[in-house]
Amino acid sequence: MRLTTLPREMLDRRSFSVFDDFLWYISPHLWTNLASDGGVTAFAQSDAVTGIIQGATGATDNNEIAVRSTNECWLFAADRPLYGCCLLQYSEANTDDANVAFGFADAMGVNLLGDDGAGDAINSSGVLIFKVDGETVWRCACENNGTVVETQSTKTAGGSAYQLLEIEGASVDGTNYSFTYYMDGVELRDTNNRPIVHTLAYASATEMRVGTYVKAGSANSETVNVDFMGASMLRQRGASAIL
Repeated sequence: MRLTTLPREMLDRRSFSVFDDFLWYISPHLWTNLASDGGVTAFAQSDAVTGIIQGATGATDNNEIAVRSTNECWLFAADRPLYGCCLLQYSEANTDDANVAFGFADAMGVNLLGDDGAGDAINSSGVLIFKVDGETVWRCACENNGTVVETQSTKTAGGSAYQLLEIEGASVDGTNYSFTYYMDGVELRDTNNRPIVHTLAYASATEMRVGTYVKAGSANSETVNVDFMGASMLRQRGASAIL
């Protein structure tokens, strides 16, 4: 018999989750900034409706910034569905030069996206929606232990409007994990108009952070606004005892 009405967090105790509307932001705390390059502006709270954090790379080619969970708390594993979301906005400072990514990665930090449009360098375990220098559309990629699966989508990245990026993952058998990717609630599609679905073996996967990453692709500063960011994963430990 329940002696009290449980708060939502306790009712949802089977899931390990974080969701931040950035009403109050400091680093390091729940989140930690990457802002080691000279001239960058680390992600920080902005006086804006609904709570926004904003960061800028500064006007130096290959400068980078990121906001990521302080600890690695998410994992590809059997019977552990995974979800991440981010509402962000940026406008290209110079045509198509920005490098921007959201998702999960073991190395959610320096050179998550390579210089000069080299693309994702997740390093070990990760899954991203990202855009590279020289292109204007979102790409999707997942990686585990050196195996990479990557597909270019047809959806334009960035612009004046905020875009909701979402990633869903789940084990589909005793060996593989499957990923789907969304923008504004619609599955991202490849150049043949097929929904992008990636399958990746998850053996020996390592823990990951969730975060948003930005790298300048020219001597123009790239500014990104993040309205909210969140992640969730089935807790799994003694699941029958915490239903």
